[in-house]
Amino acid sequence: AQLEKVKKELNERLRIIAKRVDHIERAYRKEERPLLVHDYDQQQAVDRETFTGVRTARKEAARKAHEVETKQRLARMMGEYEARRAVVLAKKGEEYAKKAASRKIGQEQAKRRKAVLPKREERRAIEEAKRREQERIEERLAEEDRIRAEELLPPRLEVEVTRADAGVSSQVGAPPVK
Repeated sequence: AQLEKVKKELNERLRIIAKRVDHIERAYRKEERPLLVHDYDQQQAVDRETFTGVRTARKEAARKAHEVETKQRLARMMGEYEARRAVVLAKKGEEYAKKAASRKIGQEQAKRRKAVLPKREERRAIEEAKRREQERIEERLAEEDRIRAEELLPPRLEVEVTRADAGVSSQVGAPPVK
């Protein structure tokens, strides 16, 4: 009976201790609940930062790998590109030189025209003046010849007129002369 009594007391103590431990555990949980929420939020922020950092590092590594790959591909084409570029630049240079030469020729022609045109105009004006002077001289000479001829002509005309009159009068009454 004593053993049962001790056993009962021991069970009662264990129950009380278990109850106390349970109450303490509940109190800890109540106290820890806001701390757990805060800890959870902190852990999420840390996880987010870690994820962002890892993602950024992956993107950067992929970008660098792509750049290296692209650079290698482009390096293989660089010789052809430079050759083609040199050809295109040479063509453009030739075209530019032709245009510049054409422009310079045009400018030289315009300059020459500016220099020669007035001289030509002056020469034409001089020739025209000479021609007019020559015509005037010729007209004057022709006029002088005509006047001289008229001065000489009236006596001759009178003679011819007299002869013509005599011939007409002689022809009126006389038989025609054959």
